[in-house]
Amino acid sequence: MLNAAAIVVFVNKTQPLPMQLTALQQQLQSAQMTAAANLSALQKAENHYNSEVQLHQKDNTDNQAAIGAVQSQLNEARVTIARLQADNTDLQATVNTDNSNVQLSTATADKLQEQATQLRTANDKLAKENQEFGTRNAELSSTLDSLQARTEETQEKLEQSKEDQQKLESFITQRGYDPQNVLTSPTAGPVATPSIEGIVQDKSVINGNTFVTISVGSADGVAKGMKFYVVNGADFLGIVTIDTVDSDNSIGKLEGTPDKLDQVQKGNEVRTQLRS
Repeated sequence: MLNAAAIVVFVNKTQPLPMQLTALQQQLQSAQMTAAANLSALQKAENHYNSEVQLHQKDNTDNQAAIGAVQSQLNEARVTIARLQADNTDLQATVNTDNSNVQLSTATADKLQEQATQLRTANDKLAKENQEFGTRNAELSSTLDSLQARTEETQEKLEQSKEDQQKLESFITQRGYDPQNVLTSPTAGPVATPSIEGIVQDKSVINGNTFVTISVGSADGVAKGMKFYVVNGADFLGIVTIDTVDSDNSIGKLEGTPDKLDQVQKGNEVRTQLRS
């Protein structure tokens, strides 16, 4: 703002200077013309004086007075010329000062131009960054849409998982397991064995190993590897480890002490849990 104000003052100040200079030059020319005219008049007067001296000696006094008057006018003209020259010197100093101000204003304008160039460069950079931001925003919007679609897909899978979990819980519950124990302690120990009971249907010895057929199968929740206790009333006779499972019966290897194994016979009870 200061630079702009300086430029305005400078323009307002320098505009009348050429007019002043022209006026002073006109005055100088007028004075010079007057001086020239006076000099011419003086020369003419001197010529006239000399002529008059030769012709009219008696008019010498009057001619001397005329010469004095002309000399006085000449002196006044010289004074005027000196004053105009002094004014011209002052005017030239003013012009020099104004030129300095113009140079300063030009330097200021150049600096402002440089600042404007820097601002344009910064603006171009901001425009580029804004364009990059718009591109990134579009990419993020696309990513967000993709995430939302995946979230919806995940939600659908979660709902399906809940349905599957309910089915599994129902399946486990039907077979005597506690779903909560399966979920909270899946590796802490063996899952609680479902309570299944049946009877010994058959007993046979193959290659020194005793096998029994029991009256429960997959329809009752029996699975390969499951163990059944063989009892006769309150007597514990042995353990059957299921090896083959059909829908209505199962076959497993009977283990225990020889004397107890000999007591096992058709009709003995088998159960997955011993009553206390």
